Amino acid sequence: MIVTITQASTTKVCPGEPFVLHYKIANTDSVGQATFYTGANFNRWYTLSLRSAYGITREASALPAEKKLEGLHPSPEVSILAGESIQGDIVATRRFPVLAPGKYVLTLHMALTSYTEPKGAWYPEGRPNTLPQQEVADEYTFPLLVTANNPARLQRIARSRETALLDVNNAAHFGRLAEELFSLPEASAKPSWQTLIADRNTSPGVLDKAVDMLETLQTTTAADLLLQMHSRAIRVGSRTPHVENALASMYNTGSPALREHIKNLARLQGIELGDKLLGLNNPN
Repeated sequence: MIVTITQASTTKVCPGEPFVLHYKIANTDSVGQATFYTGANFNRWYTLSLRSAYGITREASALPAEKKLEGLHPSPEVSILAGESIQGDIVATRRFPVLAPGKYVLTLHMALTSYTEPKGAWYPEGRPNTLPQQEVADEYTFPLLVTANNPARLQRIARSRETALLDVNNAAHFGRLAEELFSLPEASAKPSWQTLIADRNTSPGVLDKAVDMLETLQTTTAADLLLQMHSRAIRVGSRTPHVENALASMYNTGSPALREHIKNLARLQGIELGDKLLGLNNPN
């Protein structure tokens, strides 16, 4: 198993600008299928930390909605056939608050555990627990220079990601584009968020990703946008289970203020969310 981590964005950013890493995980075995544990959010195999020029280190943490998923699906796996690879992007800035100007070092700490199965292996009584495991551990560091505040630049980035997400030719990259857009500060990106969820040209896949991103934000604006999507669906006699589940998750994992905001806004809009959707049966 060979893992490569590279920068996929500039190392010079303004506060709030996305900083992206690209990963590639290759199975170099010539005969066996390699399987590794990913975690429900595909992030169990790494952690991130950020060190400032003053030596202060901050560890990135899972977002509330991700913690919920980890509880439901603690050990998802991904398999890679012999000689093949998978790759993707990590929008690192989603894990940290907006940074003050200065110099930083971002570190990805990798701890990937995998096991290899011989080609054509068949286990009539289930896969044994004794398959040999391989552990790959390493650290990758990247310099990061955060410049002065630049709201105009952030607005341009938001509009460019919005435009790209509305282009069907970018379907292969919409996951990263959406994560970048929804990692931007709300003050700069909110108009693009609104356009994306309201535009008739937005593909179902992009809308689903937008719902996931709004759920992880856990803010009143995110709740407002989800309720708008829910309300539009109701007006045309439709349902949006994904949106309903996201609202329920925000209600159940959010702060008391956010819970109250969701209930009040739904009431103002005349939306009957119901006990099941709001999770009112949750004693917490």
